[in-house]
Amino acid sequence: MDLKLRANCRYAIACPTSMGVRITPEDRMAVHNSTRFLMTSTSAETNVLNVASSLGRECLALTKFVKDSPVAAFIKAQLRARNIRYEGVEVEQGGPWGYRHQFNVADSGFGLRAPRVWNDRAGEVGRTLNASEFDIPRIFGQEGVAILHISGLIAAMSVVMIGMSYQMPVSFGIIQGGGDAGFTMKMNLISTWLIVMPLSFMAAFWWRWPVEAVVLVIQSDQIFKGLPTYLRFRKYQWMKKLTQDG
Repeated sequence: MDLKLRANCRYAIACPTSMGVRITPEDRMAVHNSTRFLMTSTSAETNVLNVASSLGRECLALTKFVKDSPVAAFIKAQLRARNIRYEGVEVEQGGPWGYRHQFNVADSGFGLRAPRVWNDRAGEVGRTLNASEFDIPRIFGQEGVAILHISGLIAAMSVVMIGMSYQMPVSFGIIQGGGDAGFTMKMNLISTWLIVMPLSFMAAFWWRWPVEAVVLVIQSDQIFKGLPTYLRFRKYQWMKKLTQDG
């Protein structure tokens, strides 16, 4: 495939991302046994920028920060150390229960098991990221970006959300809530074991598709279940009597 990139760009790669911090125990200790941790700034998208930035190419992270937060100051310092430029508005924390940067705890793995990460994303400021907060004409028009990296997982999940936004409220909220739990159970068993599991296995180990495509296949039951959910809902056979007389 002949891929032509825009010439004379300021940024080799740019990415929208939600920045956070990760702590990992020293000396490969287990998380629950350690009292000393190493803290780093991280996001899946900026990890992709590391190669280009390490080679001296200018890269840009489009993100968002909590105003006057020491964690935000730490993230900015880490991005500068990685030779990654950043742009993003700063928002007020809004009290102790307001916005904050995502916080991850990770072990070092052991044996054949890879490191395991526990994500804490409550109140994550990056979830409010909006294109209107950036000077798009300047960044992509005047300065120029050769490659815009958008996480494939985000793209895959955005497709799945089309089916999920209808299927889950109707099947679990209306149909199951109306007393027809049997339909929901059968539909999930059939879609999971007869459709999703075989397709996911073939996508990962037979066809060897990329991770983003495998995730899309794993979550594709949300699309498959849309039609039977709609047909069941329209027949009104899910309406059951849920109370007892006198």
